[in-house]
Amino acid sequence: MATIIDKKKDEQLTARSIEVIKDCCRPNGAIIAANTEHGSYPKDVQSYHYVWPRDAAYVCLALSYIGEFDAQARFFDWLSYRAEGMEKGMIFQNYHLNGRKRWTSYQPDQTGIILVALANLIKSGHQKDNHIALARKLADTIAADWEKNHFRHITQNLWENEFAYPKLEQCFAYSAAIVATGLAHISPLISRDYSHVCKEMRMTAESAYSAHEGYHIRKTGIVADKRPDSSNLGLVWPTGVVGNCGAVDPIIKRLWTKNGLMRFEFDNYDSFRYEGTNAFRGAGAWPLLNFWAAIAYKKTGNDDKAAGFYSQGMMCADEKGCLPEQVFENSIQSSVSPLAWSHAMQIIARNTLEGHDMIRTT
Repeated sequence: MATIIDKKKDEQLTARSIEVIKDCCRPNGAIIAANTEHGSYPKDVQSYHYVWPRDAAYVCLALSYIGEFDAQARFFDWLSYRAEGMEKGMIFQNYHLNGRKRWTSYQPDQTGIILVALANLIKSGHQKDNHIALARKLADTIAADWEKNHFRHITQNLWENEFAYPKLEQCFAYSAAIVATGLAHISPLISRDYSHVCKEMRMTAESAYSAHEGYHIRKTGIVADKRPDSSNLGLVWPTGVVGNCGAVDPIIKRLWTKNGLMRFEFDNYDSFRYEGTNAFRGAGAWPLLNFWAAIAYKKTGNDDKAAGFYSQGMMCADEKGCLPEQVFENSIQSSVSPLAWSHAMQIIARNTLEGHDMIRTT
């Protein structure tokens, strides 16, 4: 039986999502991961009152669907003029609101999705001259950091729990794919040709497919990581490296819980913080991954599965319509809520299911 999306709840959730992501757009242009001052934010979890450029990029894409471009322009101004180390053209793990680095790991996927969002803003005609300069600096730097099948620096994955080492020619499949996509989107807008680098990056992502496992593994290289990882939903969307869901179905099957998708097997991060220490009591399902799966299935022509995953994501909202980072199978654990990335993915997924996908996969 086909899944029917509750239209009234969908409208209410979308209204809340717009409210949440706008609330995370700060006066100085920073876009924070979650507003700790929000009345629904739990007291016993970590503070996410910081800028993760990746989260901000997805918020920018969601803002485009509601015709809000000024907040995007202010964010890219913030990235240009405030983000520490931007003179080197590298984006790091996360930042304080005034632009100082907080955590300093290098995550190339952040640059990739930032370039996608920047390209989207430029195409809308709402960019400034400094945004073109920012795009060139980021694109030139990330392209120069690539060497055949890996990045030259030690890199971290988007879940911030694993590293890839150039000595071992390691590369996260999603990182290679999204950087290639970002470069492909931005190159014609800044008069650059990254086609050779993009081809190598996409080939690296494609090479992550394991016939034995039946899915794309997390990390390629001399010492590979063959575990399933939900980030490889990104090989379907927004990168288009995989044109069907046959390769991600096994990942979803392995990572599925009754509340939705987990990031990876044996994940233990639950955002709990007590007396200055971070506890790792066991992770839950991430609503944003339910929406990501919905987008992937829609892009590969399975409308019923897309609606099913989308509805599952909607069910993760609380009575106020707030979407958390995680949903747990007990009443003891709480989660960061509302999370901007979760709400951004809801807006993107809804529009994608309605046939309004603005991101061209390459």
